[in-house]
Amino acid sequence: MFDINSIKMANNFVLQNGVKILVYGVAGSGKTRFATTARRPLLWAIENGCLSIKDDNIPVVSLPIKQEIDRVLSAWDGRNAPREDPFKCINDFVDWVCNPLQSKDYDTLFVDSLSELSSLVFQYYDQINRNGQRAYGELADRMLIWIKKLNYCQKDVVFICKETQRNVGTDENPVYQIEPYFEGQKTKLETLHLIDVILRFKKHTFVNAGKRETYDVAVSKGDGIFIARDRSNKLNEFEYQHFDNMRSKLLGLNNQQNV
Repeated sequence: MFDINSIKMANNFVLQNGVKILVYGVAGSGKTRFATTARRPLLWAIENGCLSIKDDNIPVVSLPIKQEIDRVLSAWDGRNAPREDPFKCINDFVDWVCNPLQSKDYDTLFVDSLSELSSLVFQYYDQINRNGQRAYGELADRMLIWIKKLNYCQKDVVFICKETQRNVGTDENPVYQIEPYFEGQKTKLETLHLIDVILRFKKHTFVNAGKRETYDVAVSKGDGIFIARDRSNKLNEFEYQHFDNMRSKLLGLNNQQNV
């Protein structure tokens, strides 16, 4: 029987389910340090790139993904599918994050990065299938289970990606688009469709009264050359790289700062 009490106003629904953001940029653009601007963050470090936050007292979790892949493949007979799942540690972690009682000490999960995770998962499926098309399909199926669980969990989640350029023109007339990097077209397209806020982290120079000043910014509006969007239309085109400030804007709260 349908429970009429499950009907909520849109703002209450968003408050309950949290903010989901995807950020991407080149190395050194501030992606990992973004985690230091959130209250009670948890950084899932898939890459070995925590040097920028070594002096910040934030909790970090590193799962033995590569070690588990190597262990399962070393025991594989090369014929039948491996008996063990090398990604059980990810399944368990994602389920833990999505359990509000178990992960109650953390408000925001930072996944650093989806790019590296997709590469690790693809390498495994490519090796056991020896068929690129099938490997990309299994990659998408696996990645999207985790991404959708995190997207729908009652917690703020920031998905971090590397930046890449893709030719959307022809070989004779190349046109390059800057976008988040994923292994696999299906994984990329479905992930980008899910996430309401996609921000490009970059340096931008502003001119004020004849004086040029350069800041690290989060860009919320694409220009045809790069991908960025804010479906809520509450963020400015250029924002400080500060998660709590942007969260307040997205949820209609106070404590908002603009560049």
